[in-house]
Amino acid sequence: MLLLRGWAQLPELPPMGSAYKLNPAGIAAYPMYRGLATVAKMNIIPTGKNFSDEVDTLKKNYDNHDFFFIHYKPADAPGEDGDFGAKVQALEDLDPLIPSIRDLNLIFLWLREIIRHLLSWQHTAGILSHSC
Repeated sequence: MLLLRGWAQLPELPPMGSAYKLNPAGIAAYPMYRGLATVAKMNIIPTGKNFSDEVDTLKKNYDNHDFFFIHYKPADAPGEDGDFGAKVQALEDLDPLIPSIRDLNLIFLWLREIIRHLLSWQHTAGILSHSC
């Protein structure tokens, strides 16, 4: 699947649950990530307004699903603004929440952070255009 930011149309995807034999859930305070989970036809679980709320929602629903999509949004905006210190602080704010996620004994936990934002400040800009 190719989903282009701001320049795409809604793709028609098979339901993630039937395609991969999962019972997937999307937990997201930020609307764009709820939308992404909706496109993948995940069950959207209402949550609060911050990542701590998302983690609480994950813990409360852990036994009801076998796949969870959650996204840590607070590190995005500082990265897009080129604010290295604020991005580092956002990631440090995440650290205390990791043990409670790890305690769920997840089979797979993928944490990914894009360093590119610190170099380019934009989703669509190439790294080389800002770092050469």
